[in-house]
Amino acid sequence: MIKILIKALLLVFIILSIYFIVNPSACSNLIAGRVVNPTEDELAYPADNTKKSEVLVPQGDSALHEDTAQEAGIYDTNTMQENRNPQNQISQEETDYAIANRYVELEREYIEKGKDPKESAKDIAYTVMDDFEMTPKEWDAFLQRATEANLFEKIREENK
Repeated sequence: MIKILIKALLLVFIILSIYFIVNPSACSNLIAGRVVNPTEDELAYPADNTKKSEVLVPQGDSALHEDTAQEAGIYDTNTMQENRNPQNQISQEETDYAIANRYVELEREYIEKGKDPKESAKDIAYTVMDDFEMTPKEWDAFLQRATEANLFEKIREENK
């Protein structure tokens, strides 16, 4: 009897594991206690215009309920965030300054270790790209902007 129960539990575990692998959002919704599936009535009568159309929102996200009540229509979520928090935005110049500052900082560390920074420029660049999660295209664009603004020399002069 116990062997049968163990086998049944193992089978249920395997089935749930496969389901959560195929549908990973179901796992996070189950853990958070959210329900996002439409009811049978909503599936049976999709063209019924007498019912109020609602946005299906997970139950745990009450802030999203407030946002959808205030705004109507379709919005790009990236632009919504930019418009709501303009004081939290960092300008491109500030970002470039931070990247260049990190590069110069690593360059100085290499000099203190006795390594030639010109030979290890590639290592420094990869470290900075990892720190700021940049792609090679973004790094090239940054280098072009920093070179035009003479940003590296300005930072080196400030930190002397």
